[in-house]
Amino acid sequence: MARAGDAAAPISDSELPGLFDHALTAPCLALAVSGGADSMALLHLVGRWRALHRPHAGVLVLTVDHGLRPESGSEASFVASAARQLGFDHRTLIWTGPKPEAGLQAAAREARYALMRDAIRSEMRVPGRTSYVSMLVTAHHADDQAETLLMRLARGSGIDGLASMKPDTMRDGVRLVRPLLQVPKSRLLATLKAASLPWLDDPSNANDRFERVRWRQVMPMLNALGLTAEALSESAKRLASAVSALETAVDAFSVTSGVDRHQGAFATLNFAKFASGHGEFRTRLLRRLISENGGSAPPAQLSEIEDLAARIATGVTGAATLGGVIIRWSDRDNKLSICREPGRFAPPPLRLTPGQSAVWDQRFVVGLEAGAVSEQMCQSEPVCVRALGAADYATLRKELSRELPSEVAATLPAFILAGQPLAVPYFSDQSNALSGPLTGDGHRVCYAHPLTATL
Repeated sequence: MARAGDAAAPISDSELPGLFDHALTAPCLALAVSGGADSMALLHLVGRWRALHRPHAGVLVLTVDHGLRPESGSEASFVASAARQLGFDHRTLIWTGPKPEAGLQAAAREARYALMRDAIRSEMRVPGRTSYVSMLVTAHHADDQAETLLMRLARGSGIDGLASMKPDTMRDGVRLVRPLLQVPKSRLLATLKAASLPWLDDPSNANDRFERVRWRQVMPMLNALGLTAEALSESAKRLASAVSALETAVDAFSVTSGVDRHQGAFATLNFAKFASGHGEFRTRLLRRLISENGGSAPPAQLSEIEDLAARIATGVTGAATLGGVIIRWSDRDNKLSICREPGRFAPPPLRLTPGQSAVWDQRFVVGLEAGAVSEQMCQSEPVCVRALGAADYATLRKELSRELPSEVAATLPAFILAGQPLAVPYFSDQSNALSGPLTGDGHRVCYAHPLTATL
């Protein structure tokens, strides 16, 4: 355990409201804590802030055991002990399965986030009610931000990439908050040392096989030239402000283009107004709509979206598939439509228990209400959610007062029991047969809400 000296000033109690009051607004938080200096500083700072300013805030500490080193289990126990001393709940999440030989650090990062995301989702309740945990808080700091900017600059990233990490963003339906982005690592270390608080050293942080470590090693040379972590972090902050302004302009362009999201089923907009817009706005709006409708498909590359936006702007009727969606545009009916591509990267069936909710296909929050009706329904076998499919839609469409394009309907979430559709919430307003059973107080047992509407 490390406690080496450092001249930077520790973070005082008077600074805590400025760091956390406006960032950590949720009634219940999840903290990502590995045991390293950064995350242990976050743990203890949140502990001090909670004791002084937010005594009723719920805190769940999440530690991922990657299983890459023999001591990883004891490190998770170290964090658990520290969390419980502060009165926080703790959960250790295990990364199981084969580990890749190439790209291990990136794979571990993705696995870490996925495990924490799923842990938070397991705590989710019905939308509209208070969730036990509603945000994930990480200890990324100014030095991390500077390294990220340099790494992306080396790859030729545009303004969005150079804006680096956002202090508050949504990812896969989970709110991700980084309240320490403007704080140098030296101050986090000083905070731990001033209070004689221990932390763990991860040997991978000194392994120059990893790109981030190599950038970290050249930072002293850049500091000598005036390219400090604080300066780079400030540049990232200003770039992020410019990106925010662009996104606000795209919000207005979305309205001008008449975007209709059709309750999460697909999106349509005015083809002529879209085609006549500024090229940057077209690209950003198209990227947004592809992301919202592409579900579990890998994201499209920015260069691909730029090319497609330029192709659409020529005004010639056409169609394309990209990022898990089908895009069609026509000058005859002046419509551009974007819908999930049936069968491509389809999520596996999702099993639900009464009272459980989850994100399905990265497009909908689906769930079962708790109660006697749900318990009775699930006695013989669990309810699962899968894509409706074209065949089931062909059978059910006679129940509907209006039809959807078959390729759109086929990708909607359907609740399945004993191999048969029990409910298709998107059509509940059109058919009692597709609304599923009701609870004792008249609420639908099965629900599906567009993910974009719950963010």
